[in-house]
Amino acid sequence: MLNLYHPAPPPSWYNNNNGGFKIRTYNNLVSTSTYTGKELFKKDSVLTLEFSLLLTPVQKLNTSAQFANRYYQNYGNPFPGQKDIEAGVNVINVHHANRINPYINYPFVMVDSMRAFVDHFHKLGIKTKIYYTIRELSNQCAEIWALRSLGTEIFSDGSGGGYPWLREHLVSHYDVQWFTPIDGYEACDAAIKTSGDSRWYNYYVEGLRWLVKNVGIDGLYLDDVAYDRDMLKRMRKVMDMVKPGCMIDLHSNTDFSKGPATQYTEFFPYINKLWFGENFHYEKMQPDNWLVETSGIPFGLMGDMLFSGGNPWRAWYMG
Repeated sequence: MLNLYHPAPPPSWYNNNNGGFKIRTYNNLVSTSTYTGKELFKKDSVLTLEFSLLLTPVQKLNTSAQFANRYYQNYGNPFPGQKDIEAGVNVINVHHANRINPYINYPFVMVDSMRAFVDHFHKLGIKTKIYYTIRELSNQCAEIWALRSLGTEIFSDGSGGGYPWLREHLVSHYDVQWFTPIDGYEACDAAIKTSGDSRWYNYYVEGLRWLVKNVGIDGLYLDDVAYDRDMLKRMRKVMDMVKPGCMIDLHSNTDFSKGPATQYTEFFPYINKLWFGENFHYEKMQPDNWLVETSGIPFGLMGDMLFSGGNPWRAWYMG
């Protein structure tokens, strides 16, 4: 989410733009060095240099699941047709902005319809996953005024504007995000951006547990998320506690990240599938670029492509 939240670089490594890293190749040996540049230390001063290491692969590659699970994902119409079912569809991704999951990141308005949808397709042996994350939040959230009363803890500050409902009710100090015109003025989905770490994370995790237990969903389709590895651990724990075997898929778009595998690597032990590639130009990518930014195979994950049909031949070869 670098392009949306613009986090500052780590001050110790950045050191007023004096820090950096180098990658060298010599006699088939690749080495990397990271440096801060010159530092002036005073008595009793403290400098914290944070880094993390991730040994790969993080999972055992499961190619059978990749080819056994046939996905149906239709943005506006989450109902697969009879021909789709006969073709082997056995997992449905329910995006937002449709009649089953109309409001972005707030599925609790339509839980009765969603439960009926899930129950119907469970009887046909088809699992259902939903779009549910944190990055922005619909104005249809029942708790919006309680959250608004907390200032900028839950909702990001911003220049306001956007859909008339937001202008008239929130007036100012909010950041406009997604909008879907649903059944007129009062029922519209006019989302605003959430802040970073906050107590809303606790609501989200409990909401996820509730959805798995009471609606029966089988997992999540994550679309460029704004939380960290610790949140993925919490999510995986509550999902597996209620329904072992829940699936988490992770999608990323180059509008939000440059090299999503780099940004989300720490998530990989806790997810099942990658959907990297929206706005990726597959025909122009070099093999190393493909393996690092698109394919999950080096990490123990399989993935699908989401831009202009992808390149099926390279997909067979590189995942």
